[in-house]
Amino acid sequence: MTLPLEPAAPPAGFAAALSALHDELAGAARPGLELRTVPAPTRMAPHAVAVAGDVERDEGSFERAHELLDWTPAIGLPEGLATQAAWARKRSAAS
Repeated sequence: MTLPLEPAAPPAGFAAALSALHDELAGAARPGLELRTVPAPTRMAPHAVAVAGDVERDEGSFERAHELLDWTPAIGLPEGLATQAAWARKRSAAS
């Protein structure tokens, strides 16, 4: 089976869903979050789309995660950083 070099135009339903996704993401984006469409693996999924994002600034607040996901951190930031630093030191010493 030979695959075409360029995929055919996406079906109308897919194009409409992609447009709605872009509109939704634009409206849902928080300040400091930049979203963009990136290339997807076209050989496996010729009409796939991927979205990437960059956080330009972060206030370090978990309130939004708690509000949306009912999530709260299991440990505080100082303890988490200390644990991470200890792990990195142990790993560095082992190599």
